[in-house]
Amino acid sequence: NIIDDSTAESTESFNGRIFGASGATIGVSTAAVTINDNDSGAPTLDVQPLTLDENAGPAVIQVTLTPAATSVVTVQYSTNAGSATGGQDYFGTTGTLTFNPGDTSKTFPVTLINDSTPESTESFTARIFNPSGATMGANTAPVTINDDDSGAPTLNVQPLTVDENVGQATVQVTLSPAASSAVTVNYATQAGTATGGQDFYGTSGSLTFNPGVTTRTYQVTIVNDTTAESTESFNARIFSASGASIGVNSAPVTINDDDSGTPALAVQPVTVNEAAGTVTVTVTLSPAASSVVTTNYSTVAGTAVGGQDYFGTSGVLTFNPGETSKTYQVTLVNDSVAESQETFTARIFNPSGASISTNTAPVTINDDD
Repeated sequence: NIIDDSTAESTESFNGRIFGASGATIGVSTAAVTINDNDSGAPTLDVQPLTLDENAGPAVIQVTLTPAATSVVTVQYSTNAGSATGGQDYFGTTGTLTFNPGDTSKTFPVTLINDSTPESTESFTARIFNPSGATMGANTAPVTINDDDSGAPTLNVQPLTVDENVGQATVQVTLSPAASSAVTVNYATQAGTATGGQDFYGTSGSLTFNPGVTTRTYQVTIVNDTTAESTESFNARIFSASGASIGVNSAPVTINDDDSGTPALAVQPVTVNEAAGTVTVTVTLSPAASSVVTTNYSTVAGTAVGGQDYFGTSGVLTFNPGETSKTYQVTLVNDSVAESQETFTARIFNPSGASISTNTAPVTINDDD
């Protein structure tokens, strides 16, 4: 016997089975008996999706019943958090809906929280369960909340370029539009090509924007050294805002060097005949310094080999104020072996009171054999 219930169901089946044969073998021992449901017109409950703005008031969730029932239908409902959080973006709720005979739609409200924080679009889930007198179709649906705070105050840190001799770099943080209540944000500096303690002194703290204020600043001390350097930068950074969102959270502070006129040392190339006995290596300083400048020097083998073609040397050169040129001697080995032209390298390093522009130069030895 097949039971003709009133519940809408998928196609179902059971198996007819034979066994324990006597006097014959069994071929197909089981076969499916398929039952097609005749309750496609039974009432079905569906919860409907909804999209609304954060400031719309309560979200009115609709649950539909199709077709209308001839007897009372009930279903429970609730809300489940998603990217929208209960207690922060909406207030969760639960309850029971009752459809009297002929009803096809019922609703339940969910209170939304209209905060002032700019947020992405968020959603939670409306859910129905435990139906009585009907089947369930769509038992969950998203409730999407569009943020209405695009005009909420936004903080941005501004890029800045200063000369090394400026003393203090004034970093500006802006708030747009002005807030109606106090806004705070933390700030800090972060090293880049400019190094904390060498090119600037790192700092951190907090800025407060009172109602109506749109700009605040903080100071960063710049180190004005005498070393000729490339343009360098560090980052001004803001974080952990309260009462506003953050737009641009990091911006470069660029330091232009003011030491382009700083004295620079350069070792000069030279060519000499093997029979010369010694070669004079010249190191120049440009422009002249107003205080003492020193630099170390040495020789580095190349195709010319130390001890065979020349005698390596090292030492220190001192430039007194106003001097622009110093030399040191390298002894050459005048052998009787016919050789190709050979070279070694004259090198300067570890300067004090000046930068180095050219730290190596070739010393070329022409053979006289």
